[in-house]
Amino acid sequence: MLSGLLLGWAWLHKEHAIFLVPFIAGYAIATRRRWTWLLPLALPAAGVFLAETALNAAVTGNPFQRFAMVRALHVGHYMTAEYATTGALLRRLFLELPLLLFTPRSGHHWEGTLNLVGAAAGIFLCWRRAPGARTFVAWWTVVFLAYSFWPSSLSPYLPAFLLFYWTLPPLAGPLVCLAGGVAAQARRELVAAAVVGLAAISLWSIQRSWEEGLKFAAGPREAHAWLAGAPAARVITDDKTIEVLDFLDGHRPSRTYVPFQKASEFRGSVVVIDRFWTEADRWWSRPIASEADRPPASWVKVYESDRVVIYRP
Repeated sequence: MLSGLLLGWAWLHKEHAIFLVPFIAGYAIATRRRWTWLLPLALPAAGVFLAETALNAAVTGNPFQRFAMVRALHVGHYMTAEYATTGALLRRLFLELPLLLFTPRSGHHWEGTLNLVGAAAGIFLCWRRAPGARTFVAWWTVVFLAYSFWPSSLSPYLPAFLLFYWTLPPLAGPLVCLAGGVAAQARRELVAAAVVGLAAISLWSIQRSWEEGLKFAAGPREAHAWLAGAPAARVITDDKTIEVLDFLDGHRPSRTYVPFQKASEFRGSVVVIDRFWTEADRWWSRPIASEADRPPASWVKVYESDRVVIYRP
């Protein structure tokens, strides 16, 4: 039941939690559990979903308002622009995921090479009819197909989300496990060396990812520290900075956050410009209001660093 509540909680935070369902179903099928075994998990998760649906119906009049919002953002903004041609769509469906996963040296720290080793290990284990190997590979294949073909829109058909290296761990992780499965059949000395090597690579990768990830939140953390000592009922900034500010507020913000694209009036607000998120011509670039890009003379600059600029219009 706790797992079901956590699944519902994950769903509230990110729609991609739906990809956990194939893992749960695959486990039930592989272990030949009765369907009633899933009820303690499924009912709490379904309860969270139904509660959210009811709340949306009461507040917005549309029980599926969240799906409408996701469709408007992902389909109307990201996916339609990215897959505007048949060739781009076919590449996303049939080539992009395999290329990201299995191109040698692709991803961070040669992850593509490690994934290739895991794929070869899976083929070897299936050929040797190792216990559980076929179930494991079939399970992985289901998730792979879901990643490739799960739709965000049926009319027109569009895939569910853009693929980046940070969306691949649910597929890369099992491949590492398959590589470990082959190593486990070797001599103990080789197994020990493989474990030590993988542990060292993992720690190095975690450290590098941590250092790279700091830049995503550095500006919002600095802005949040400034806002903690300055009264501001309304803050206008980019949507990614708002996500971090809301998180740092514990999802209980004491002020109103407004993204640039929804700001029609700046007077009486605080404007936060994050130099990283609003850097031009980057894949992560966020939209910025023309007034914020070229602040009028009446705007007072109250804080500036190499990461953020804060104005009071």
